[in-house]
Amino acid sequence: MSFPREKILHASFVDFSLQYGCLFFPTKPLSLSRNELLNGEKMGEEDVLDMLFSALAHEARRKVILELGKREEMTFTEMMEVSGIEETGTFGFHLKKIEPLLEKGDFGKYRLSELGKLAYNILSYVEEGHLPEKKEVVGEPRVIKGIDELVVTKELLKEGPVVIQDCDTVVFDSDVDAELFKRNVLSLRNIDVIEVPKHLYKLVFSKIEENVDMVTYYEGEWKPERSQSFVSFSEMIIDLPKIEDKVSIVNFGKLKLEGLNDENLEKIESITNFGTVLVPKGFREKIFRKMTINSGIIEEYDEEEEKES
Repeated sequence: MSFPREKILHASFVDFSLQYGCLFFPTKPLSLSRNELLNGEKMGEEDVLDMLFSALAHEARRKVILELGKREEMTFTEMMEVSGIEETGTFGFHLKKIEPLLEKGDFGKYRLSELGKLAYNILSYVEEGHLPEKKEVVGEPRVIKGIDELVVTKELLKEGPVVIQDCDTVVFDSDVDAELFKRNVLSLRNIDVIEVPKHLYKLVFSKIEENVDMVTYYEGEWKPERSQSFVSFSEMIIDLPKIEDKVSIVNFGKLKLEGLNDENLEKIESITNFGTVLVPKGFREKIFRKMTINSGIIEEYDEEEEKES
């Protein structure tokens, strides 16, 4: 399908939207050009259109815009991989062509500018036959930092995007799949050692921003050799009889400790509590003594009643 230039040139794109039965954003009037975006110089709408069509003229550049619209943010390396171009200098040339469609996001990643979002909508409609679905708006990513040994589980990543920094050791559990890792791990910074299952080994390097001393991988299930840390932001159950080593716990949500007795109580090195901790009857005071910080509450429950129900 080809688009009439005079319709696209309309500053608010209303005529274009009505004629083709689709609404393209931005909805505010758009008359930005390459020079205006990069150098602050004003140019006419004809120049904007020429620049837009020039930017989308090459297949590799179209691939980058389409994928960036879906992922929302990408690194230079990720965009180069999507483009199919293997030579850095060649990809740099193409990146320069789409510069007005991009802007730098957090942690040095690229995202679409307002003009880039328009280009993405046009490409989606032409190449895929429909407008992109509206994405659910998510809040700010959680920043997890200052933990000696952090175990990142599938449940933790399902709660939303995370930035992990200033930790001694970060271990990604074997149940974390590649798509979840790519989507919800935004950045890894200032970490001594990162341990990942083998299927995540290549992916982890795209998330490293700075100062990671070592990356290793393991095969099969990860088994802790030292004390490990659990971080809960929503709901988490820790079955203490299944824990082989000592644990440190940071709780921001609702944490339930199961199978707690005097013997496995010694597995808990410390608890930092900003939420609610549920413990079996008779263990409230004992758990309180394990807390380095308690800005939340401790509640008891009856294990026998739960088993009967």
